[in-house]
Amino acid sequence: MNKQKIKYTVAFQLVCFSIILWVFAASGTPIEAKILQQAATPEPFLGPIYYGPENVSKIFDHEYPFFGGEGADNDVEPADSVMHYDGIRYNSPIPSRYGYDSHIGIDYTLLYEPVLAAANGTVLFAGWSDPTNHRLGYGLYVRMSHADNSNYRAWYGHLSTLTVETGETVTIDPMDPSSRSRIIGISGNTGNVFGPNGTCGDVNLDPLCGAHLHFEIRQISGNKPVNPYGWVAPVGTPDPWAVYEDPPATPAGATSYDLWETNPALIAAADQYPGAGNTGLVEPPLNNARVVMDDHSPDFTTTGSCWTAEIGNDGVNGDYHWTTANPGGICVARWILPIDSFTPSGEYDVFVHLTDDATSLGTAYDIFHSTGVNDSVAVQGAYPNAAHGPWAYLGRYDFDMDGTERIVIYGQTIADDAGNRVVADAVRLAPAVTLSSTGSIYISPNTSGTTIIDSLAYSDEDILRYIIGSDTWAMFFDGSVAGVTTNVNAFHILEASDDILMSFDTSTTVPGIGTVDDSDIVQYSTTTDTFQMY
Repeated sequence: MNKQKIKYTVAFQLVCFSIILWVFAASGTPIEAKILQQAATPEPFLGPIYYGPENVSKIFDHEYPFFGGEGADNDVEPADSVMHYDGIRYNSPIPSRYGYDSHIGIDYTLLYEPVLAAANGTVLFAGWSDPTNHRLGYGLYVRMSHADNSNYRAWYGHLSTLTVETGETVTIDPMDPSSRSRIIGISGNTGNVFGPNGTCGDVNLDPLCGAHLHFEIRQISGNKPVNPYGWVAPVGTPDPWAVYEDPPATPAGATSYDLWETNPALIAAADQYPGAGNTGLVEPPLNNARVVMDDHSPDFTTTGSCWTAEIGNDGVNGDYHWTTANPGGICVARWILPIDSFTPSGEYDVFVHLTDDATSLGTAYDIFHSTGVNDSVAVQGAYPNAAHGPWAYLGRYDFDMDGTERIVIYGQTIADDAGNRVVADAVRLAPAVTLSSTGSIYISPNTSGTTIIDSLAYSDEDILRYIIGSDTWAMFFDGSVAGVTTNVNAFHILEASDDILMSFDTSTTVPGIGTVDDSDIVQYSTTTDTFQMY
């Protein structure tokens, strides 16, 4: 058939189909849904949205998922009831794990755990539903458009940190689907959540009440919520939401399809949807910190008169800096990433340490890395809590370690944080891959205190050894035991004997030698514990 005949044939078919539609419409006869929907059934494209298995705590209500919340559909269906995707209606009292009337998404029982992008896509929005009301809507949430099907949008609600920003592209490595680069935030309890006793209190006072992940899919057309697990009721049982005809005050219905290419894993008892018994994605282990920079590090600086140094045992090294949120004027603090052989270039997971005094609900961070700068947000007031320690996750980034990269925190927040505190304490970098498994690295600190790793007490006259294979720290040269009382400002380990060549900041007395000044080099024998002039 030539191109001209093809054109006429296609045109003729379109005219015929249009006539059929006009006849049905004119006669008032409804068109069988299958005629129009069969060709439009979407291919599944969603994957796991968390690590491991979880429980489902609330299901999608097919009768009906109205936006007005519980009871909003009582004028069109039985009050306080939920219809599952299998066509079974659960009337009041609704069983545990089936949620409540009018729920428009699916809730999973994540408790301050990583939330993963369900597929490749673009972040359309990352922030608060309402910065002035932290108990409204989704709270801190992410909305995404996923590349494999642009007819839908995904909502990830009630988060405690954001590791992505509006406009960012998330790409999942098909060879490493568990990679932490897939994390878009950490779950939490921000927004409209409910606990055993009803409405939850302030986020920073009640961080565990109602904590979960809310996942929601909507069609772009009409912004209509749909169930990503589809509709599986017996043939002849229509989905109430798919055939719903809207009165003026409510949205029209929509057809739900099974959009899961891989179902999220569910704990065996969570049998509301497929996935029970699956192991799911395994969360990759975190490597130990390669570097920890606290607010006493020489690489930590502040700008503005807003910051106050505070003594507190829950701060790294016993103190931290804080400012009242949104103080006005310039209020910035930063940690400059180090240049040394101990922290080679590459990908690192970034964490910030938070104290009990941290009450801000929208602390903003900028992470300057090898390819640019990314925003991250932490609900500081939610950390630490009984389910999660004081280190809040800000994401994975690639660093050149060239001296220009830094982690920046702002006193100006993205929330209405009246009276709350922003805390700047410490930053922790953990390499994404295990670094060299052999050898040791030696350092001499320039301040006294207690290290984060292994809680090893040290002073500025000591030399510490980091054993790469076991990822542990040890004292290599204890200056106070050897009789040294001033800072070691330079040293070298002789490989053949492990003897140490060292010099000091100022004149000092060295056992067996007497007075030496900052121009001298002495040799210390690690076998005889004696000094001699080098």
